[in-house]
Amino acid sequence: MTLNELIKKSFKLSSDTILKDDHGPGVLEGWDSLGHVILINAIQKNYSISIDMDEMIEIETISDIKALLKKKRVSDF
Repeated sequence: MTLNELIKKSFKLSSDTILKDDHGPGVLEGWDSLGHVILINAIQKNYSISIDMDEMIEIETISDIKALLKKKRVSDF
């Protein structure tokens, strides 16, 4: 599953929702504190990585997620 598909599934967004790198809480419906935890869990399971609390707190946009995945050497997202 791609990162965009994970985000849409986690926040129950329609498949035609356009996601931009600067989108985050307050922009995407469903991206609140609970949605954030759901998304982080989905990312960890999908990419078989571990995200610690500090990294989780630093994520404020889709761009931040992509940067973290690169840092964790995930190349296909």
